[in-house]
Amino acid sequence: MKNIIILTAILTIFNGCALKPVLSPVELVNVDINKDVRAFFEFTDSHSKVIMKNRSGLPGIHHDVNEDNYLPIPFTDYLKQNIVNNLAKSPGFQLMQHKNESDFMIQFELKYFDVYRHTSGSAAAAGILVGGLIGQAMVKEDFRAIINGEVSVLNSVLGDVLCSFSTNVEESIVVGISKTGLLKSRALVGYEDVTEEASSELIKQIIIGLSSCN
Repeated sequence: MKNIIILTAILTIFNGCALKPVLSPVELVNVDINKDVRAFFEFTDSHSKVIMKNRSGLPGIHHDVNEDNYLPIPFTDYLKQNIVNNLAKSPGFQLMQHKNESDFMIQFELKYFDVYRHTSGSAAAAGILVGGLIGQAMVKEDFRAIINGEVSVLNSVLGDVLCSFSTNVEESIVVGISKTGLLKSRALVGYEDVTEEASSELIKQIIIGLSSCN
């Protein structure tokens, strides 16, 4: 009983803190969409925001992060910035500041984003039965990120849709305390790593899709 009380107190302390993961830039190499064009990029957002809920050490899905709390900028701004920065690396591909300066318009619509921590029954039991930080040291948790969107390429003058394709990403990583040292740090590392991996994969899908667009 004493161990359970200690664990509950620890989880209460952690749950009272808003996690603010720090995201590193996506740095792809050898980006080439095989297009020598001037394009304008437009990012639209129609997804439901990720908010914090069900933050505990019990089995199930837990959202410890509010997507607007990502650092240095909120997730949607981070995603847009990294798509643009990596597209700009493609030889001969010019990203214009204004639509009327471009030959083509690339539209990306963010339709769905979710990032969460999944705690299995065995992981939760390890934390509760052993108790305290020692029990938590035995826990490995699954962090997952899902990003779905739609890309359309249009003629900037006529507005005709030249091609369109969907992007669907789901990344998962397992993080244990051996990698991070503390429960709070484990959660931060998990959210950081899985969000960065999913963002990188999404940008790769956009580049591949654009290179196949005629």
